[in-house]
Amino acid sequence: MGLSQGGINSNWTGTILPTGTLSSQIDTSGLSVLGLIIRNMTAGTLTAMVSDKPDAESGVFLDLKDNAGANVVLAHGSGAFAVSSVALEPLAAYRYVRIKASAGQTTGAEVVLVMKAHG
Repeated sequence: MGLSQGGINSNWTGTILPTGTLSSQIDTSGLSVLGLIIRNMTAGTLTAMVSDKPDAESGVFLDLKDNAGANVVLAHGSGAFAVSSVALEPLAAYRYVRIKASAGQTTGAEVVLVMKAHG
């Protein structure tokens, strides 16, 4: 898991492990989130958890909520699908992000966060 540099985009690729619901932490420092690609997801809802510190500095990840107190929903789906940048706008303010599935994954879901360097 980690960043792979490809032209102007820096794609973070990771996995929500089988029976798990969370991706590893994603450091978006200096990057704009453009899209999200999910493969092999068990049906459910995708939300996000955010932190101001990384795991290595005892970062505490919190559910990202809207002004009504509900979790910000990034997408609903199963199998393979892509999520638009519009749905991902709430992530822009946070450096450390985890993608969260509402249900444990049967085989593990591949997560690709597509980002672009600022500038």
